Amino acid sequence: MINSALKSLVLAPIASIALASLFAGAATSATAATYPQMKVSYDGLDLSSSKGVAAFDKRIESAARSTCANTYTEIGTSVRELRLCKKDLVAMAQAARMTAIAQATGRPQQLAAK
Repeated sequence: MINSALKSLVLAPIASIALASLFAGAATSATAATYPQMKVSYDGLDLSSSKGVAAFDKRIESAARSTCANTYTEIGTSVRELRLCKKDLVAMAQAARMTAIAQATGRPQQLAAK
């Protein structure tokens, strides 16, 4: 069982060494240090169930949306920039998401090609 204090994903700015190694396979269009840290908790979710995974995916989407909205607060930010930011953050979270699910189920997960 994983300690509930550790049941969260923390995505630091892209320039961070830990993030670069954790998400080495994730393709993003962001440049170094474009986005701030994003934390997504999966405490209280059963990641061995499809319902728990769906709730976790919603949390990731919501955190990405919120992080991007808070990052791009200046006037003139395009909807395209906000969508790209959200897409990048969600893509960056996939490797850590798969690791969390694998730990919960005891089965390795594979990243799906999109």
